[in-house]
Amino acid sequence: MNSVLPRPQDLLPEIPFCPTNDGTILYSGSEKTPFKVHCDTCYFSSVELVKSVSNLDSIDACVQACADSSETVGCNWFAETGECRIHPYSTEGLGSLKECTALERIR
Repeated sequence: MNSVLPRPQDLLPEIPFCPTNDGTILYSGSEKTPFKVHCDTCYFSSVELVKSVSNLDSIDACVQACADSSETVGCNWFAETGECRIHPYSTEGLGSLKECTALERIR
C-alpha cells in the first residue's frame, strides 16, 4: 500500500488529474503545441514504433516530451510508473485502458 507524504504548507495540494480533467487542453513546447486529455484511454501502436520516456514526475513532463517529438499523433501517460509512451502517426487508434491517460496532439 502506498503512503502519501505530507506536502509543505507553501505548496498547493496536489489535485488528481484524471478523470476530472478529461477533455482538458494542455499546451507545451516552444510553439505551445496543444494536447487534449483522454482519461482511462490509451493509444495502441506496434511496439517497435513506440518511443518510451521513463522516470517523469508529472503529466506536464510527458506533454513536453510529446511536444518535442514532431512526428507523433500523441502520447500515453502512466502516472503510477512515470512513463510516457510516444506514438507515431501510424497508430492503431485509441482504446480503453484504466491506468492510462492519452494525450492527443491537436493540429
